[in-house]
Amino acid sequence: MNERQAVVRQFGRAEVARLRKDFLALMKNENKVKDYRQAMEWSKAFRRWSKGLEKFIFKDLIRAVKDMDGVPGWIKDFVDNDIRKDLWALVIDAPPIYSASKEVSAEQEFVRYKERQKRWSGHIRRAARQAWKRLYEFIEWYENAKGEEPQIDVVETEKVTMEGFTVFIVGDRSDWNVPKRIELLKASLKRYKAGASKRAPILLKYRLPIEYDFGCGLDEGGHYDGRRITLCPFAVINPARGAKIAAHEMAHHVWRRALGTEQKEVWGAMITGNLGELDIGQLLRDYPNENVFWDNDKIKAADPVLYLQVNSLIEHPGTSLARTILTREDLEKHVAKYGPMERVSRKPISAYASKNEEEAFCEAIGQLVGYGPSAVPEEARYTLRLILPRGVKVTASSGNMDGRRIAQELLGVARELLAAKGDKCGEKGCIRKVGDGWKIMSGKTGKFWKPTYDTKEEAMDVLKRYHGWGF
Repeated sequence: MNERQAVVRQFGRAEVARLRKDFLALMKNENKVKDYRQAMEWSKAFRRWSKGLEKFIFKDLIRAVKDMDGVPGWIKDFVDNDIRKDLWALVIDAPPIYSASKEVSAEQEFVRYKERQKRWSGHIRRAARQAWKRLYEFIEWYENAKGEEPQIDVVETEKVTMEGFTVFIVGDRSDWNVPKRIELLKASLKRYKAGASKRAPILLKYRLPIEYDFGCGLDEGGHYDGRRITLCPFAVINPARGAKIAAHEMAHHVWRRALGTEQKEVWGAMITGNLGELDIGQLLRDYPNENVFWDNDKIKAADPVLYLQVNSLIEHPGTSLARTILTREDLEKHVAKYGPMERVSRKPISAYASKNEEEAFCEAIGQLVGYGPSAVPEEARYTLRLILPRGVKVTASSGNMDGRRIAQELLGVARELLAAKGDKCGEKGCIRKVGDGWKIMSGKTGKFWKPTYDTKEEAMDVLKRYHGWGF
């Protein structure tokens, strides 16, 4: 049974004062950040605030003013253009702290953050002052014209059950072919369930609520906030694509709730071991007539791997190429300042997977569920099976052991995490019967790994692989 919920919200001086107060409280904590971990937590808090601002201003206020009767066109233009422009910086310009990586340690990234912080802080505070001024100007006009504060009819939310999932349909649907988009979502969730059941059953252990947001931006596919996932209609162009996005977002929950430190280290070893270098100077010489290299059809047709490697350059946080479209000028400036060589994956899962290890994991699961095993490089498939023995049903290609050999080499990066005959295991050894399955105990910490294996032999085989003892 469908449920509909509608909300009428006042938008007056008190609301702007609340937004401003929350902003100032966030910025006050900016100077209390003392290390990388605190910087990341503060950045997350700022992003949560800006996400709420984006929803209320961009998806509710601006839409509502467009539909208001008796409001002159110049005021609607003022809201849609001036207010949108002045508040946009508060939405997209997040604190300049990026995820640490194998190349940039947490300490190094924090030093870089402190160097960027002062400039960012000044910019964002100026943008906020202008934003509050614009909002007060609109409220003052409305009060003078109507004799009351504006009321915003927040778009109703429809709650439905679809393919066993709780789905909240939100956002302004007035410009959409809603029945078609709902059918696409149904088909996507059906494919998601089938693909997950066949290849990644661990996803079906978690059935987070799904928000289908018609207010998403055109460049958004979806996101995960710890309690639910959001899917964006513009990105759900077919069932395979929709299933892939749903699996990607659900995989964030698996990464954060189901994977232990050892499993993440193994995955990171595979990602790091696959890194190589892209010669941007050679790329420019090979395609002398191209002016835009992002999403370039000629490169895609000639070399699909190179196509993904080039596209991945805009996903590298903290580089001069982030948030560009990789014009020839962008690349030439980068080469002149930093040199021609840039680190990329030799066998990329996708362009977006280069962002960090968690996104690479989610992209691999997403591709696996949405498009099948052939869409995921063999090393990644094998490593997924290794770290999630009961959660992923896929192995290296039949008759092709190269992926297993490479995975064995990559796992050597993580050997020191556990001692196979460590003192913590005791006389009973590191492989123990637990419940109806078998688990591996860390010789270093005495704690069990999270995976449970069906047989003692399977657990022993995994332990051997982990320590590079051969297959």
